[in-house]
Formats: sequence, C-alpha cells, structure tokens
Amino acid sequence: MKKTVHLKFIITFALVASCAAPEEPAGLKSGVTSTTDKSATPKAKAAAIAVNYGGASIGDDDLKAAVKKCLDQGKFFDRSSSVTGACTSYKLAEVSCTDSTITSMMDARDTEDYKKIMSRDLPGYSLDQCLDCSSPVGNSFCEGNKTEKEKLPGTRLFHVKVTGTVVDIKTVYVYK
Repeated sequence: MKKTVHLKFIITFALVASCAAPEEPAGLKSGVTSTTDKSATPKAKAAAIAVNYGGASIGDDDLKAAVKKCLDQGKFFDRSSSVTGACTSYKLAEVSCTDSTITSMMDARDTEDYKKIMSRDLPGYSLDQCLDCSSPVGNSFCEGNKTEKEKLPGTRLFHVKVTGTVVDIKTVYVYK
C-alpha cells in the first residue's frame, strides 16, 4: 500500500556566503489535508528502495568531494555555513533523495502540488539533500527560522541553484 505524506510548502532562501542556516522568509505556505496510511512504516518504505543521499553536483572538485564524503556518512552537508560548507552531525533521511522517489511517497494531490511548486517557484533548482526531521525540535535546519517553528516530524528537502558565483538554497518541508 502506498504511504501518503503530508506536505507543507515552505520555501526558504539562503546564500552560501551567509553563515547562518537557511532562513525562511515569507514564502509559499499551505497545509495539505491528506491522511497518512499507518500500515506502511517509513522504515519499511525506506528498505524497499535503495538509499541515495543526493548531493547536487555544484561547486569545484574539492567541494564536490567534501559533500560526497559527508553524504557517504549519511550526514547533512551545510552549504550555507561558509564559502566551503561543512559536514554536520544531522542525519539525512533514509530515502533515495530524488524527485521521483519523493513524489512516489506522496498521494496524487501532494505530487501535483509539489510539481507546481517546482515549476512555479523553483525553476532551475536541483534537489540536493533530504534532511531527516523525525525530531525537528532543537535542529535549526528542521525547525526553520520563522516565528512558527516546525514541530511535527517530516523531511526537509534542500534545493540548490547556482547563479553566477552564488548558491541559492530553498527548502520544502514534507510532513510524515
């Protein structure tokens, strides 16, 4: 049986040159009211597919190697921490971090909404990493920087786009 996830679209913007976690400016925010099928557990769903932690192919060879090394450990690479980024202790979601895998875990309505967001608000952005936010409280990357912090478990999808020498980061939060 297909697991349905809840989506909450929050688009976040950040620049690599900044030293803080990506901010959540006023962006698109809508709750999706679909229900979760409790018969398919996240671990069972993750076991059914190969884990590919993602990692957009951007930056010079040294940066690509640093990202790969961090992702190979199942850890989140913070592209916003400095010009070169940094490997964190935060775990990545145990899923293949691709648009097709992410949308395969959504119901038809959520998939349609996600595709609209990607085409309307994130054209040219690549899915970079899928951060495990099963316990978002205390993890600034999961909670976000808005007044209303994320408290429900989910996955934060990090999308990146290079414009000149600047890496823009936008995120979408997907509820479990």
